[in-house]
Amino acid sequence: MARENEEISSLSDAEREKMFLEGEEAAHPELFVRPVSAEDDATLREIGIDPAVFRARMPGHIKLLPGDFVVEEISRDGIVHTVDIAPLFGGAPPPRARTLWCDMVKMDTDTLRATADLARRLGIEKNSIGVAGIKDKRAITSQAISIRGVAPDAVASVSAPNFFLKNGSAGTGALSTGALRGNRFTLLIRTPDPVAPAQWDAALGDIADQGFWNFFYLQRFGTPRLISHRLGELILRGDYEGVVRMSLTHASSREIAYFRHARARLDGAWGDPERIMRMIEPLPDTFRHERLMMEYLHDRPGDFAGALNRVPDQVKIWIYAWASWLFNRALSAMAVQEDGEAPSVLPVPLNPGPDMERYYGHLLDERRMRPPFRAFRDFPYARPHINEVETLKQFTLHGSRCIPEGIVMAFDLDKGAYATSLLAHIFALSAGASGPYVVKTDEVDTKEIMGTGSLSPVREKFRAMAVAPAYRNGTPDDAGE
Repeated sequence: MARENEEISSLSDAEREKMFLEGEEAAHPELFVRPVSAEDDATLREIGIDPAVFRARMPGHIKLLPGDFVVEEISRDGIVHTVDIAPLFGGAPPPRARTLWCDMVKMDTDTLRATADLARRLGIEKNSIGVAGIKDKRAITSQAISIRGVAPDAVASVSAPNFFLKNGSAGTGALSTGALRGNRFTLLIRTPDPVAPAQWDAALGDIADQGFWNFFYLQRFGTPRLISHRLGELILRGDYEGVVRMSLTHASSREIAYFRHARARLDGAWGDPERIMRMIEPLPDTFRHERLMMEYLHDRPGDFAGALNRVPDQVKIWIYAWASWLFNRALSAMAVQEDGEAPSVLPVPLNPGPDMERYYGHLLDERRMRPPFRAFRDFPYARPHINEVETLKQFTLHGSRCIPEGIVMAFDLDKGAYATSLLAHIFALSAGASGPYVVKTDEVDTKEIMGTGSLSPVREKFRAMAVAPAYRNGTPDDAGE
């Protein structure tokens, strides 16, 4: 028994939670039926997009399998960090240096979880690992990372079920957010019926030449619950207790029933941090941010600003999500006009100024909000690091093919744009392990179809590492670039 407890304690939070949820699902399978994920008109409106912008679209399902969505980071120097198999070190580990540079290839986990897991396994702080961007969760992705203050041989011994490291080298410096050119996407969009080439050419239409409206898409708003922008608005209104409570207790119809019921029970325990901590203890991954806030409130009751400062990355995500929601609202209003006229850039709606008033004044009046926001005194790290966002984005299409399962596409996007936003101009999207359409479920080697290699080696490597789908229920799924 002691050895068994020791083995369990050595697991990551995600691994321990998965074991717990497997037992819960065996006892109550009816609570674990996954809701169908369809990005219908109501969902688009939730994130500030007027569906009239997109006009006629064909049905399409993405991310049925992680290999349907391949993302390979393009660094500033133009190097594509592929998902292809390669060793961490070609020979002996290099001598110790201030920074170890390598590529992280991951499957079915998000970047923040993967780097936190890597830091835990190495016994270092999370901020010792640098990344340029956040890659999709239900996908196979590769990106450069920097690791500070750790011996190469320690990194060589790391083993994890959802990621592996390759192409290691010793050096100096560290990666910072935004230090990338963009991403290469190789995607399978599954369709209920085969798409004829002529139909596909018509669907692409002018987008290939003129670009697409650069909306912030669902990942920005915290899938599956889509409440990140609402939390951001509460922060900017100064309702810090409301933020903590909503983060913990707001149930969404997009969650499985098990988590909706859990959040209802947590709402009934509101005001008792000690009881809440006991209730969320078996779910340390899903409620990892809430646990930090509750621990703080247990020792300092009522200091909700202090509790939010325990999760600074989330505070930034929530505030930026609210700004993204306003941006989507403003851009939608311009895009649905007959001429589709819009400025080349829009300001980020967080700082006072004439452009802020011109583009967002009516929306702020609607919300009865105006900058400057007191929250930036309480959370100065959350001030936006960019001032403007492009309204139209171009993409480089490397190729596409109609196959019996649907459409395979390979394209490059600059940083600051969402592949799903591009796809939403063509497809009425659904995503995940289930959807509203009946589609073929066979694995497809999209890289082989596009002539850029093969997915078979990386898929086999993850199978050998016994990767298993994670429970996606109440926490932000993909933060995007």
